[in-house]
Amino acid sequence: MEQSLFMAQNFPTVSRKHLLKWLYHMRMRRRHLLALCGATVGGLAGCTGDSERPSSNGSEISNTQTGTPTQTPTEAVDSSHLSVELDALQPAIVKLATADSLGINDRGQFLFLELSVTTGEPPARSDLVFRFDGEEFGPSEARGARDLYRLYDDKEHRYDAETGNGWVLFNLPESRDTTDISLHWPGGEWQPDSTLQARLTAPEPTLTVEWSVPETVSAGIEPEITFTITNNSDQQTRFVAGLNRTGGGIDYAPVAAISRPIPGEETVEWSLTDTFEVRSPGDDETGDDEPDMTYRMLWPGEGREQQVRIT
Repeated sequence: MEQSLFMAQNFPTVSRKHLLKWLYHMRMRRRHLLALCGATVGGLAGCTGDSERPSSNGSEISNTQTGTPTQTPTEAVDSSHLSVELDALQPAIVKLATADSLGINDRGQFLFLELSVTTGEPPARSDLVFRFDGEEFGPSEARGARDLYRLYDDKEHRYDAETGNGWVLFNLPESRDTTDISLHWPGGEWQPDSTLQARLTAPEPTLTVEWSVPETVSAGIEPEITFTITNNSDQQTRFVAGLNRTGGGIDYAPVAAISRPIPGEETVEWSLTDTFEVRSPGDDETGDDEPDMTYRMLWPGEGREQQVRIT
Protein backbone atom coordinates (compact mmCIF):
# COMPACT_ATOMS: atom_id res chain seq x y z
CA MET A 1 0.00 0.00 0.00
CA GLU A 2 2.90 2.34 0.77
CA GLN A 3 4.26 1.77 -2.77
CA SER A 4 0.86 2.53 -4.33
CA LEU A 5 0.57 5.89 -2.54
CA PHE A 6 4.10 6.83 -3.55
CA MET A 7 3.26 6.30 -7.24
CA ALA A 8 0.05 8.28 -6.99
CA GLN A 9 1.78 11.24 -5.37
CA ASN A 10 4.61 11.41 -7.96
CA PHE A 11 2.48 11.34 -11.12
CA PRO A 12 0.11 14.36 -10.86
CA THR A 13 -0.94 14.11 -14.57
CA VAL A 14 -2.65 10.78 -13.86
CA SER A 15 -5.93 10.73 -12.01
CA ARG A 16 -5.30 9.39 -8.52
CA LYS A 17 -8.63 7.56 -8.66
CA HIS A 18 -7.85 5.83 -11.97
CA LEU A 19 -4.32 4.93 -10.89
CA LEU A 20 -5.51 3.25 -7.69
CA LYS A 21 -8.17 1.38 -9.66
CA TRP A 22 -5.52 0.10 -12.11
CA LEU A 23 -3.25 -1.03 -9.25
CA TYR A 24 -6.15 -2.90 -7.61
CA HIS A 25 -6.92 -4.65 -10.90
CA MET A 26 -3.29 -5.77 -11.32
CA ARG A 27 -3.15 -7.07 -7.74
CA MET A 28 -6.27 -9.19 -8.26
CA ARG A 29 -4.78 -10.69 -11.46
CA ARG A 30 -1.62 -11.57 -9.50
CA ARG A 31 -3.67 -13.32 -6.76
CA HIS A 32 -5.56 -15.27 -9.38
CA LEU A 33 -2.32 -16.50 -10.99
CA LEU A 34 -0.89 -17.48 -7.60
CA ALA A 35 -4.04 -19.42 -6.77
CA LEU A 36 -3.77 -21.36 -10.04
CA CYS A 37 -0.09 -22.16 -9.39
CA GLY A 38 -0.85 -23.20 -5.80
CA ALA A 39 -3.56 -25.60 -6.92
CA THR A 40 -1.13 -27.20 -9.39
CA VAL A 41 1.57 -27.70 -6.73
CA GLY A 42 -0.98 -29.09 -4.28
CA GLY A 43 -2.24 -31.53 -6.89
CA LEU A 44 1.28 -32.82 -7.56
CA ALA A 45 1.89 -33.24 -3.84
CA GLY A 46 -1.23 -35.34 -3.55
CA CYS A 47 -0.08 -37.58 -6.39
CA THR A 48 3.17 -38.44 -4.60
CA GLY A 49 1.13 -40.39 -2.05
CA ASP A 50 -0.46 -42.63 -4.69
CA SER A 51 2.64 -44.74 -5.18
CA GLU A 52 2.64 -48.33 -3.95
CA ARG A 53 5.31 -49.32 -1.47
CA PRO A 54 6.34 -52.88 -0.59
CA SER A 55 5.39 -54.08 2.88
CA SER A 56 7.73 -55.99 5.18
CA ASN A 57 6.48 -59.35 3.91
CA GLY A 58 6.94 -58.50 0.24
CA SER A 59 3.32 -57.78 -0.68
CA GLU A 60 2.43 -54.50 -2.34
CA ILE A 61 0.23 -52.00 -0.53
CA SER A 62 -1.36 -48.73 -1.60
CA ASN A 63 -0.88 -45.57 0.42
CA THR A 64 -3.33 -43.42 -1.57
CA GLN A 65 -4.07 -40.16 0.21
CA THR A 66 -7.56 -38.70 0.20
CA GLY A 67 -8.84 -35.20 0.88
CA THR A 68 -8.53 -31.73 -0.61
CA PRO A 69 -5.07 -30.83 -1.98
CA THR A 70 -3.39 -27.95 -0.17
CA GLN A 71 -1.01 -25.31 -1.45
CA THR A 72 1.75 -26.66 0.79
CA PRO A 73 3.48 -29.74 -0.70
CA THR A 74 3.49 -32.71 1.68
CA GLU A 75 6.78 -34.43 2.39
CA ALA A 76 7.02 -38.02 1.15
CA VAL A 77 7.15 -40.58 3.95
CA ASP A 78 10.21 -42.83 3.76
CA SER A 79 9.32 -46.49 3.38
CA SER A 80 10.38 -48.74 6.26
CA HIS A 81 10.62 -52.51 6.12
CA LEU A 82 9.97 -54.36 9.38
CA SER A 83 10.45 -57.98 10.29
CA VAL A 84 7.47 -58.91 12.48
CA GLU A 85 7.22 -62.06 14.60
CA LEU A 86 4.75 -63.22 17.22
CA ASP A 87 6.15 -62.99 20.73
CA ALA A 88 2.97 -63.97 22.61
CA LEU A 89 -0.81 -63.79 22.43
CA GLN A 90 -2.39 -64.16 25.84
CA PRO A 91 -5.70 -63.55 27.65
CA ALA A 92 -4.16 -61.44 30.41
CA ILE A 93 -1.02 -59.69 31.58
CA VAL A 94 0.60 -59.70 35.00
CA LYS A 95 1.02 -56.40 36.82
CA LEU A 96 1.87 -55.16 40.30
CA ALA A 97 -1.38 -54.96 42.27
CA THR A 98 0.40 -53.37 45.23
CA ALA A 99 4.03 -52.59 45.94
CA ASP A 100 4.59 -56.19 47.09
CA SER A 101 1.97 -58.34 45.32
CA LEU A 102 1.08 -59.41 41.79
CA GLY A 103 -2.30 -59.18 40.09
CA ILE A 104 -3.57 -59.54 36.53
CA ASN A 105 -5.33 -57.47 33.89
CA ASP A 106 -7.65 -59.69 31.85
CA ARG A 107 -9.66 -57.04 30.02
CA GLY A 108 -9.34 -58.07 26.37
CA GLN A 109 -6.53 -60.00 24.71
CA PHE A 110 -2.89 -58.99 24.68
CA LEU A 111 -0.70 -59.28 21.59
CA PHE A 112 3.08 -59.03 21.94
CA LEU A 113 4.96 -58.63 18.66
CA GLU A 114 8.73 -58.66 18.12
CA LEU A 115 9.80 -56.01 15.59
CA SER A 116 13.07 -55.44 13.77
CA VAL A 117 13.66 -52.76 11.13
CA THR A 118 15.48 -54.28 8.16
CA THR A 119 15.66 -51.20 5.89
CA GLY A 120 14.60 -47.58 6.06
CA GLU A 121 13.98 -45.21 8.95
CA PRO A 122 12.64 -46.94 12.09
CA PRO A 123 9.10 -45.71 12.84
CA ALA A 124 8.32 -44.25 16.23
CA ARG A 125 6.38 -46.53 18.56
CA SER A 126 3.50 -44.04 18.42
CA ASP A 127 3.36 -44.48 14.61
CA LEU A 128 2.55 -48.18 14.93
CA VAL A 129 -1.15 -49.01 14.52
CA PHE A 130 -2.83 -52.40 14.80
CA ARG A 131 -6.09 -52.66 12.87
CA PHE A 132 -8.66 -55.13 14.20
CA ASP A 133 -12.20 -55.43 12.83
CA GLY A 134 -12.35 -51.84 11.59
CA GLU A 135 -10.84 -50.32 14.75
CA GLU A 136 -7.30 -49.03 15.18
CA PHE A 137 -5.23 -49.56 18.32
CA GLY A 138 -1.94 -47.96 19.27
CA PRO A 139 0.77 -49.65 21.35
CA SER A 140 0.25 -50.02 25.08
CA GLU A 141 1.29 -46.95 27.04
CA ALA A 142 2.30 -49.01 30.08
CA ARG A 143 4.86 -46.97 32.01
CA GLY A 144 6.06 -49.41 34.62
CA ALA A 145 5.51 -52.65 36.51
CA ARG A 146 2.21 -51.43 37.95
CA ASP A 147 0.83 -51.51 34.41
CA LEU A 148 2.88 -54.39 33.03
CA TYR A 149 5.16 -56.50 35.22
CA ARG A 150 7.32 -57.39 32.21
CA LEU A 151 8.70 -53.85 32.36
CA TYR A 152 10.24 -54.70 35.74
CA ASP A 153 13.11 -56.65 34.14
CA ASP A 154 12.61 -56.36 30.36
CA LYS A 155 12.14 -52.64 29.78
CA GLU A 156 15.34 -52.25 27.76
CA HIS A 157 14.04 -54.68 25.12
CA ARG A 158 10.87 -52.70 24.46
CA TYR A 159 10.69 -51.37 20.90
CA ASP A 160 11.71 -47.78 20.19
CA ALA A 161 12.86 -45.88 17.11
CA GLU A 162 16.36 -45.40 18.53
CA THR A 163 17.21 -49.11 18.41
CA GLY A 164 14.75 -50.11 15.67
CA ASN A 165 13.93 -53.43 17.33
CA GLY A 166 12.21 -54.93 20.35
CA TRP A 167 8.79 -56.03 21.57
CA VAL A 168 5.60 -54.02 21.43
CA LEU A 169 2.25 -54.72 23.12
CA PHE A 170 -1.25 -54.15 21.74
CA ASN A 171 -4.27 -54.47 24.04
CA LEU A 172 -7.06 -55.69 21.73
CA PRO A 173 -10.75 -56.45 22.29
CA GLU A 174 -11.85 -60.00 22.89
CA SER A 175 -12.23 -62.31 19.90
CA ARG A 176 -14.26 -61.13 16.92
CA ASP A 177 -15.25 -62.83 13.68
CA THR A 178 -13.20 -60.76 11.23
CA THR A 179 -10.44 -60.94 8.64
CA ASP A 180 -9.59 -57.25 9.05
CA ILE A 181 -6.38 -57.80 11.01
CA SER A 182 -3.09 -56.02 10.23
CA LEU A 183 -0.21 -53.98 11.63
CA HIS A 184 0.50 -50.62 9.96
CA TRP A 185 3.33 -48.09 10.08
CA PRO A 186 4.29 -45.20 7.74
CA GLY A 187 5.03 -46.87 4.41
CA GLY A 188 4.34 -50.46 5.43
CA GLU A 189 1.89 -53.12 6.53
CA TRP A 190 2.04 -56.64 7.96
CA GLN A 191 -0.69 -59.25 8.16
CA PRO A 192 -0.54 -62.21 10.56
CA ASP A 193 -0.65 -65.74 9.19
CA SER A 194 -3.80 -67.83 9.26
CA THR A 195 -2.86 -69.53 12.55
CA LEU A 196 -2.55 -66.26 14.46
CA GLN A 197 -5.67 -64.85 12.79
CA ALA A 198 -7.60 -67.92 13.94
CA ARG A 199 -6.41 -67.42 17.53
CA LEU A 200 -7.31 -63.72 17.50
CA THR A 201 -10.83 -64.41 16.28
CA ALA A 202 -11.64 -67.60 18.23
CA PRO A 203 -13.17 -67.63 21.73
CA GLU A 204 -10.57 -67.89 24.48
CA PRO A 205 -9.88 -71.57 25.29
CA THR A 206 -10.93 -72.91 28.68
CA LEU A 207 -8.23 -74.32 30.93
CA THR A 208 -8.29 -76.86 33.72
CA VAL A 209 -5.85 -75.60 36.35
CA GLU A 210 -4.25 -77.74 39.04
CA TRP A 211 -1.37 -76.67 41.25
CA SER A 212 0.13 -77.94 44.46
CA VAL A 213 2.52 -76.91 47.20
CA PRO A 214 4.04 -79.04 49.98
CA GLU A 215 1.73 -79.53 52.95
CA THR A 216 4.68 -79.08 55.28
CA VAL A 217 8.13 -77.52 54.90
CA SER A 218 11.15 -77.08 57.12
CA ALA A 219 12.85 -73.79 57.87
CA GLY A 220 15.73 -73.01 55.52
CA ILE A 221 14.33 -74.64 52.37
CA GLU A 222 13.01 -73.10 49.16
CA PRO A 223 9.60 -74.70 48.43
CA GLU A 224 8.77 -76.22 45.04
CA ILE A 225 5.39 -75.52 43.45
CA THR A 226 3.95 -77.78 40.73
CA PHE A 227 1.47 -76.87 37.99
CA THR A 228 -0.67 -79.04 35.70
CA ILE A 229 -2.64 -77.11 33.06
CA THR A 230 -4.93 -78.72 30.49
CA ASN A 231 -6.15 -76.88 27.40
CA ASN A 232 -9.70 -77.99 26.59
CA SER A 233 -9.70 -76.33 23.15
CA ASP A 234 -7.99 -77.06 19.84
CA GLN A 235 -6.48 -73.54 19.82
CA GLN A 236 -3.18 -72.73 21.52
CA THR A 237 -3.30 -70.26 24.39
CA ARG A 238 -1.24 -69.16 27.37
CA PHE A 239 -1.71 -69.68 31.06
CA VAL A 240 -1.11 -66.31 32.72
CA ALA A 241 -1.07 -65.90 36.49
CA GLY A 242 0.41 -63.96 39.38
CA LEU A 243 1.67 -66.00 42.36
CA ASN A 244 2.18 -64.42 45.81
CA ARG A 245 3.20 -65.62 49.28
CA THR A 246 2.64 -64.57 52.87
CA GLY A 247 4.31 -66.01 55.97
CA GLY A 248 7.50 -67.96 56.50
CA GLY A 249 9.46 -64.84 57.33
CA ILE A 250 7.85 -62.38 54.92
CA ASP A 251 4.71 -60.29 55.20
CA TYR A 252 3.81 -60.41 51.50
CA ALA A 253 5.90 -60.95 48.39
CA PRO A 254 5.50 -61.80 44.69
CA VAL A 255 6.81 -65.27 43.90
CA ALA A 256 6.35 -65.52 40.12
CA ALA A 257 4.74 -63.88 37.11
CA ILE A 258 3.64 -66.82 34.96
CA SER A 259 3.05 -66.84 31.20
CA ARG A 260 3.21 -70.37 29.83
CA PRO A 261 2.16 -71.55 26.33
CA ILE A 262 -0.43 -74.33 26.40
CA PRO A 263 -0.96 -76.08 23.03
CA GLY A 264 -4.47 -77.06 22.00
CA GLU A 265 -5.87 -80.24 23.58
CA GLU A 266 -2.69 -80.83 25.57
CA THR A 267 -1.66 -80.94 29.22
CA VAL A 268 1.48 -79.13 30.33
CA GLU A 269 3.23 -79.83 33.64
CA TRP A 270 6.11 -77.92 35.21
CA SER A 271 7.49 -76.80 38.55
CA LEU A 272 9.07 -73.65 39.90
CA THR A 273 11.04 -72.91 43.03
CA ASP A 274 10.07 -70.22 45.52
CA THR A 275 13.44 -68.57 46.06
CA PHE A 276 12.35 -66.86 49.29
CA GLU A 277 13.90 -69.13 51.90
CA VAL A 278 11.45 -70.28 54.58
CA ARG A 279 12.08 -68.89 58.05
CA SER A 280 10.76 -70.34 61.27
CA PRO A 281 7.85 -68.44 62.81
CA GLY A 282 9.17 -69.22 66.30
CA ASP A 283 8.92 -72.07 68.76
CA ASP A 284 5.46 -71.03 69.92
CA GLU A 285 3.96 -71.48 66.46
CA THR A 286 6.07 -74.27 64.96
CA GLY A 287 4.37 -77.66 65.06
CA ASP A 288 0.97 -76.38 66.25
CA ASP A 289 -0.81 -77.83 63.19
CA GLU A 290 -1.88 -74.34 62.13
CA PRO A 291 -0.89 -72.98 58.68
CA ASP A 292 2.19 -70.77 58.75
CA MET A 293 2.42 -69.80 55.07
CA THR A 294 -0.10 -69.09 52.32
CA TYR A 295 0.38 -69.08 48.55
CA ARG A 296 -2.24 -67.22 46.55
CA MET A 297 -2.47 -67.45 42.76
CA LEU A 298 -4.62 -65.24 40.51
CA TRP A 299 -5.43 -66.06 36.87
CA PRO A 300 -8.23 -64.96 34.50
CA GLY A 301 -11.55 -65.43 36.23
CA GLU A 302 -10.25 -67.16 39.32
CA GLY A 303 -8.03 -67.03 42.41
CA ARG A 304 -7.03 -69.81 44.77
CA GLU A 305 -5.01 -70.29 47.97
CA GLN A 306 -2.78 -73.12 49.23
CA GLN A 307 -1.60 -73.26 52.84
CA VAL A 308 1.64 -74.69 54.25
CA ARG A 309 2.76 -75.64 57.75
CA ILE A 310 6.34 -75.10 58.92
CA THR A 311 7.78 -77.97 60.95
